Amino acid sequence: MRNLAITQMEQTYLAQKNLTQFWLIRLKVQDPIARIGYALWCKSAETLKGR
Repeated sequence: MRNLAITQMEQTYLAQKNLTQFWLIRLKVQDPIARIGYALWCKSAETLKGR
């Protein structure tokens, strides 16, 4: 089973309200809801497709 605990770095991004970066990291660790979160905060459809 994967460890999906939020890391210190991710907590920092949340504190800074940098949700795009937070969700990008969550995508990399294969968080099952990260695609939805990232889709809500990324800047464009092209960026979303690229990830």
